Amino acid sequence: MVVARTGVFGALTTRNSAAGPMRAYGFDAAAVRELCGNDPELDHALLTHVAGVIADRLGSARVRLLDLYAPHGAGEVP
Repeated sequence: MVVARTGVFGALTTRNSAAGPMRAYGFDAAAVRELCGNDPELDHALLTHVAGVIADRLGSARVRLLDLYAPHGAGEVP
């Protein structure tokens, strides 16, 4: 795994290999921020989509952690 200060938002990102097929897109962050600033509907749609992806990934991570560390028979995962 390689950690680099690159990426759309200039944040720390990691580079790793995918377990299966994947698709990645790159965007000019300044242009996206300008578009969102000029179009509230686009801003809301993009925020809603990204928040949904983050929520799904956090939910998946939670289930994986529960599978690894929860006591056996601790109950169902919601």
